[in-house]
Amino acid sequence: MLPRFVRIQLLAFGIVAFLGIGYASFVYVGLPRLVGFGQYSASVQLPSAGGLYAGAQVTLRGVEIGRVTAVRLADGGVVADLSLDVGTPVPADARVAVQNMSAIGEQYIDLVPDSGAADQRVLRPGEVIPANRVTLPPQIGDVLASTDRLVRSVPQDSLRTTLDEVSRAFSGSGQDIQRLLDSSHLLLTDAQADIVPTVGLINDLQPVLATQERVAPDIRSYFQDLAAVSGRLRADDPAVRGILDRGPAFSTELTTLFDQVRPTVPLLLANLTSVGQVVETYVPNVAQSLVILPVTINNLQSALNNNRGVPSGGAIDFKATVNDPPACTTGFTDPVRDPSDLSPLNAPTDSYCKEAPDSAKEIRGARQNPCPNDPTRRAADAAGCGLDFQTPAEAAQSDRAAEVDLDGGHSTAAARIPDGVPYDQVTGLSFTPDGSPFSLGTNTRDGTVPTSWKAFFLDPLQIPTS
Repeated sequence: MLPRFVRIQLLAFGIVAFLGIGYASFVYVGLPRLVGFGQYSASVQLPSAGGLYAGAQVTLRGVEIGRVTAVRLADGGVVADLSLDVGTPVPADARVAVQNMSAIGEQYIDLVPDSGAADQRVLRPGEVIPANRVTLPPQIGDVLASTDRLVRSVPQDSLRTTLDEVSRAFSGSGQDIQRLLDSSHLLLTDAQADIVPTVGLINDLQPVLATQERVAPDIRSYFQDLAAVSGRLRADDPAVRGILDRGPAFSTELTTLFDQVRPTVPLLLANLTSVGQVVETYVPNVAQSLVILPVTINNLQSALNNNRGVPSGGAIDFKATVNDPPACTTGFTDPVRDPSDLSPLNAPTDSYCKEAPDSAKEIRGARQNPCPNDPTRRAADAAGCGLDFQTPAEAAQSDRAAEVDLDGGHSTAAARIPDGVPYDQVTGLSFTPDGSPFSLGTNTRDGTVPTSWKAFFLDPLQIPTS
């Protein structure tokens, strides 16, 4: 019979051994997982076993979450039964990749989520992942056979030369290769630790890269056009340098010109607005003139050429008509001037035949001009056509400017001309600050005719051109 002390020692040893075996079973052997505690089952359809075996690991993003419990045949393929941890949700759209843990085999299943959505559905117990979402590793036998065929296809001398060159290339670089491998290991370790943000970054890059792929033709076209522009600039480099060299001087001259014509250009542009309104209204008349003018010039050239045998002669047809129809005298109210009177006198502005529209007199006179806004109407001026190219304020200013007595050489209403009316577009007169009228056409510097376009514009305003 054993002594009491020995029995106590044996009992204590048995308790310690039981606790150690229990701890090893739970921690290292994974006894709860083996007996199914905290596990749920799922299945994967495989085209072939691919070297997979019962007991192989199942990982999600590289982290072990279960084991392969069985690999069995099924209709048209193989089914691998999985035992997965309940506490790790697996996305239902996960793809299955059978990977090699090492070069000698040791296959395992890696589950890769197909999307990064946070609210995606999870894999339910008993659910089957179809074979169209499974990829298998290449068979090692096929790889070795392909390698053997590759080696046999290479001439031995060339292969020996390649191996010698590879040996010389890596000779003495063992430490560099070791550092490269160590750095790669550190990189993979960090990537493993930050697997969630890395996977999120990769998933977020997919739409960006897809967009770049869609606009790739536009990007290529842009760079091709940019290359064409750069090539043209390179070919025209002397001209471009000339523009850059002379551009500042040209800009200075242009600025000086603008400063000199600044007082008159706004006035000219304002007046051109009225001219544009009139031209726009009379476009049909202008078009008709452009049609008739070439024919008229051709007739004049034909009449005045010197090829008819008569020196300095012309061929003109005359048709004399006497009182057929009678001449129009209605509307010509200005008195007849003495032919010997050579004094300046304004041309009449309202002198044309004013017979009734149906009169046979002067049927081609001004009163028969068709209105551009209504071809059925005939009138000698825009007012007769119902056209008014002036605002009421402009009309009032024109009335005030019309009171200037040109023959007397002074203005009877100079005090009534406001400072804001330096030029009247009806009479063509300009006004000095004190109200005195003058004409730009005759008020040239020293009475001389301008000899350049610059002097033509600036001389009437007494602006130096030099």
